[in-house]
Amino acid sequence: MARTRSRAQGKMKSRPSNKGKRKGVQLETEDTCAGTGLEKGEVNELVLSEEEMIDTDTPLIDGVQEPLSPGASLKIIQRPSIVCYVLGVNPPLQIMEGFAKRMWGDKLDRVKLLSYGIYIIRFNNEEFRDQVLNGGFIFFNRRSVIMKPWNPNDTFSKEDVTRVPIWIQLEGLELKYWGEKSLFKIVGQMGKPIMVDAITKERERLSYPRILIEVSMDKKLPEMLEFEDEQGWNSSIGVKYEWKPSICTHCSGLGHIADDCRKGKVGKA
Repeated sequence: MARTRSRAQGKMKSRPSNKGKRKGVQLETEDTCAGTGLEKGEVNELVLSEEEMIDTDTPLIDGVQEPLSPGASLKIIQRPSIVCYVLGVNPPLQIMEGFAKRMWGDKLDRVKLLSYGIYIIRFNNEEFRDQVLNGGFIFFNRRSVIMKPWNPNDTFSKEDVTRVPIWIQLEGLELKYWGEKSLFKIVGQMGKPIMVDAITKERERLSYPRILIEVSMDKKLPEMLEFEDEQGWNSSIGVKYEWKPSICTHCSGLGHIADDCRKGKVGKA
């Protein structure tokens, strides 16, 4: 068994142990960050103020636009459009319009409400629409914006998504392991690493490394990760989630658990 080293609030304890099967991911010291292969602009994130925060479950009445009916004219939602929603929340139309304008400016044509929590966003041309779809991940208040090209012959459900990208922070990890290769090896135990943020890459913030990782919606996310360093010690580090995806076991809805499910409470009443 490999030797074990744990960290809590910057302090480290260690003890030797008997030889045996090694646990954890094995790492070598890496003093420099490798390139991510992604430009900074490929991950877009919007963080709302407290005034803009919304109730994730309460039905919303916009007072601006009714959802599009099946018989609505397709002229207003033809290409170049995308259909999208925010994972775990249902922003009012006016909030989504403001988000889209801040993201894409004069490239945006209009935003329409397709159904509760699902929107159609139309751009001025198809080329820019494709740039948006291929340009990387977009976040609304640290939650993934799920997007696909608009096709009037397709159905679009929030439950279509099984894997989502989320930002995580690693607590108590020594600076020598902040290189992309080491970070990806550590967090690869819980999902598919995508990139480190620019501040981590340039080491402008030394309190914690921040990594974007794709995780399965139905997989339990760990609070601790373990890896084996270059000297054979097992090290445990904490994982902090900026947002956790959740699926309700009662209604299969996204963004809440069964204890907070309003449909379940209505049924019990």
